[in-house]
Amino acid sequence: MKCRTMKKNPELSVYKPLFMELKNLFEPIVKKDILDRINKLRPESQPQWGKMNVSQMLAHLQMPMGVAIGSQASGYR
Repeated sequence: MKCRTMKKNPELSVYKPLFMELKNLFEPIVKKDILDRINKLRPESQPQWGKMNVSQMLAHLQMPMGVAIGSQASGYR
């Protein structure tokens, strides 16, 4: 599935389309890729963007991932 988003090009003052492929967490290859990436994390891993450390990032992702797989209610009303 592809998700179409728009990004403003500051040089031209126009929006141009971007395409991002959405991954299905129920596909075994996608699940394996995500688990492999999580298992590579170490306490000393440095953020590639943002300011969260590994513990903060995993806590931050816990609710949305639970919602995505249906094991947790969203809490948004």
